[in-house]
Amino acid sequence: DDIVFTSDDGEAMRIKGDTSVNFASHITASGQIEITGSTPRLRIANDGTSTGDPTIQLWRNSAAYASIHYETGGGANAGVHFTDFRDDGNSQFIFNTRGDNERMRIEGDGGVSIQSHLTASGNIKVAGYITASGQYLYIGHDDFKIQNTGGTSGDISIIPEGELKLGTSATDI
Repeated sequence: DDIVFTSDDGEAMRIKGDTSVNFASHITASGQIEITGSTPRLRIANDGTSTGDPTIQLWRNSAAYASIHYETGGGANAGVHFTDFRDDGNSQFIFNTRGDNERMRIEGDGGVSIQSHLTASGNIKVAGYITASGQYLYIGHDDFKIQNTGGTSGDISIIPEGELKLGTSATDI
């Protein structure tokens, strides 16, 4: 049998015979809400239509909060969105592993920092510059070029035909 709690507006909460709990509106808690079990799950669902995006908000105040929401309507923006709504220059996403060990950061200006290495099995497309500050820069396939940002002096190019170009002169390899 179900246990039903009502208010002047109708049903407020129902504890079902299978021990699940249904709330008619919202939950306000001043402490913690914990979900335990062999396969705990928190499901936030809309009514099954393509409107009304299920959302989790992490709230400090109206000028500093984040949300994770699922855009249900289809189209170019459909999918899961992670959004930081801070209105100052400190907006960022930080990904940690093994405790508080930062591994990747997405800055508010769109810059991405990866702390160790990047492994890709497909193509990596770059619309700007690649800057290397380690011992070497290696790029394979059809063309490789290291360019001095101060001009053409010191440029190195290797083209598919095996030609090595240093600055403005070329030497066959």
